[in-house]
Amino acid sequence: MTVQAAAPPKKRRAGFSRQEWAVLGTLLLGVFMGSLDITIVAPTLPSVVADFHTDFRAVSWTMSLYVLAYVVGSPLMTALSDRFGRRRLYLIDVGLFVAGSVLCAAAPAFWVLLVGRAVQALGAGGILPVASAVATETVPKERRGAALGIVGSMWGVAAVLGPNLGGVLTQHFGWRSVFWLNIPIGALVAFLAMKNLPAAAPRKRGRFDVLGIALLASGLLGLTAGLNQIGRGRGIVESLQLARVWGPLAAGFALLALFVWAETKAEAPIIRPSHLFKRNLAVANVLSLAAGTNEAGMVFVPAFAVAALSYSKQQAGSVVTVIAIALFFGTPLTGMLLDRFGAKKVLVVSTLLTALGNYLFGQATTTLTFFGSLLVLGLGLSALLGAPLRFIAANETDESDRAATQGVLSVFASTGISLGAAVTGALVQSSVREGNALEGYRNAYWVVSVLGVVGFLIALMLGPTRSREATSN
Repeated sequence: MTVQAAAPPKKRRAGFSRQEWAVLGTLLLGVFMGSLDITIVAPTLPSVVADFHTDFRAVSWTMSLYVLAYVVGSPLMTALSDRFGRRRLYLIDVGLFVAGSVLCAAAPAFWVLLVGRAVQALGAGGILPVASAVATETVPKERRGAALGIVGSMWGVAAVLGPNLGGVLTQHFGWRSVFWLNIPIGALVAFLAMKNLPAAAPRKRGRFDVLGIALLASGLLGLTAGLNQIGRGRGIVESLQLARVWGPLAAGFALLALFVWAETKAEAPIIRPSHLFKRNLAVANVLSLAAGTNEAGMVFVPAFAVAALSYSKQQAGSVVTVIAIALFFGTPLTGMLLDRFGAKKVLVVSTLLTALGNYLFGQATTTLTFFGSLLVLGLGLSALLGAPLRFIAANETDESDRAATQGVLSVFASTGISLGAAVTGALVQSSVREGNALEGYRNAYWVVSVLGVVGFLIALMLGPTRSREATSN
């Protein structure tokens, strides 16, 4: 009798297949496009003021309105993607973004520009969380971290490069070119999405939670509006006593509390309340908030270079490329480390690097320490802005709730950007009024470094997050 030897186990493929690369490339380009417009508009503001004969206070709404609509768009679009399919909503998000870009580029009046920015942001708000959900559902679990790292790398790179690119386009082609640029990119993303993204079936049935989305949107609008008023023309403590600050903040928190209560009664909730209090998801959300505050601090890097090292404005603008390079290479790397070591170890190290980088950057007095600290900071941020947090959200939920948890992460990150911009901006502005801008920048980065230490302590609270390759203890 002949005994047949058992077939050796099949080796798992180490890299991505051609189809997986096609999907990831499509998602990556869309995320880059949507993320770019968060910061690319900043250098256009003086030209917009001159073109529409308005003032900087009014034109600042082109930034604030974008953040407001983005925060609302994230949970709305991810909830709709559960009902109508990921590919369809990804295409709708891209279509809204392009339509908003056309409105902005062709705006005959300032109010049309504001409407265009809001439409842009509604679409952009859904691009990253929907893309993250598609990435996690397309590749095998053991390569999920690497996939999220590749897609997420564009978020940080685009946000950092935005001001430089916006400045170059505005200088040579006018401020409207910043928005016309999105048309061919959006058309390419839409074509690739129709060709490459899987047409998966919807994951949720039942009645759409209209009350839930209304309460969530209203609460987030109140919260973001209040944060945007902190420190405007006054110190942080003084501004918190003003009704225009605490009023929207109080209303926002109250509406969000009502939202959580309403979700416990909803037939098909936008977000399961239990997910908000589940340990690993709660930690991921708080760290996403911290990541947003750090991202907001990057806005002041060129101005700090001018104050600390006497750089010209042109030289200072090129400084951010150091962070962009660190993010571009660091984010995919953290994704691969994630699959090997798990989320907790990667996040503990990254929060320490972020805290150290911010502290060293705030104290930098030479070119070497300036660029060295930026490199450390960029490597730390590559994890906070990249794959680990979205990896946790994907692994802690099933497919029917995956997009919603990705959307919640985007909401916390956007809120962190508003909070970080308000606090760091107020610290800098108060020192400028006293004639010592450099001290203001140093204080701002010291505060952000303290928040990094808090993030490190919070990261230690993470429980095991299992992948097929490793478990983080």
